[in-house]
Amino acid sequence: MEQARLRLRELESQLASARAQLTGEEPVFGLATPELSGNQGISTQYDSRIANLESRLDELLIRYTEQHPDVVKTQSLLRQLKEDRREQLASMSQAAEDSGSYSRFGNLGQNPVYQQMKITVANLESEIASVKVRVSNYESNVQELEEKINLIPELEAELTGLNRDYGITRNKYQELLERRESAQLSRKAEATSDDVQFRVIDPPILPNKPSGPMRVVLYTGVLIIGFGTGLGIAFLVSQINPVVVSYQQLVETFNIPVLGSVSHKEAETMTRINHRRIWIFATSSLVLVFGYALLTWIELVYGGVPKQLLGGWL
Repeated sequence: MEQARLRLRELESQLASARAQLTGEEPVFGLATPELSGNQGISTQYDSRIANLESRLDELLIRYTEQHPDVVKTQSLLRQLKEDRREQLASMSQAAEDSGSYSRFGNLGQNPVYQQMKITVANLESEIASVKVRVSNYESNVQELEEKINLIPELEAELTGLNRDYGITRNKYQELLERRESAQLSRKAEATSDDVQFRVIDPPILPNKPSGPMRVVLYTGVLIIGFGTGLGIAFLVSQINPVVVSYQQLVETFNIPVLGSVSHKEAETMTRINHRRIWIFATSSLVLVFGYALLTWIELVYGGVPKQLLGGWL
């Protein structure tokens, strides 16, 4: 609406300026003199054709002589068009003289600037009328919207509430519909007379965790039993096949004096073998303890070995 009003003010300003200029112009120049009877300012239907032929004739004269057939033909046609134009001007002058609305020499006395300004004023007045209709339409629309400005939020709030209630009701309806269909299916399956009876049961569910035993307790027991079994077997072997490892053991066991001891001739080799055995024992023990700690951590964090890890191992 503001843009339309601005355009209306611009057009009114232009109209006022055009009317002021129109007031300062004279509608006619005055009586034409007989010398102006052949003025080329009068527009006829032959003017454009004559101008084209004159331009064409100039081009031909540059290329050919006046005896050339094209030049002769163009000059003849040009003379004919000029003759037709003079006849038309004569008829226009006679008609104007008979009607008395023009001077003896037609409309040569009229001011073309004045006529053009009158046309401009008429166009501006027409456009102003059109813009006034547009402004009036915008004003009515604005007034209608101002009347509805307080009603629209209320309608939107009511629509939001209705949509929310509709969603809840629709969900309940879908749930009840599914339950009804399930009940009808069960009733029809139980009421059938065929030998095969159908019952709607829950689908089987694969548990995510084992039902027992408790994995942490199992891992701890296995670790304790493993170490205890190893220690027990070692102790049993030492009792069944005893070995004397020092001279003090001889004195305590057999109660005889020991005058001296001689080292084994392969003592270094036996020492390396004993160190290797000790290293193997320590490494295997650490591996067992690490495996126990890893399995216990997986059980406590993930509740069991993940299926993805099992799938990767398999």
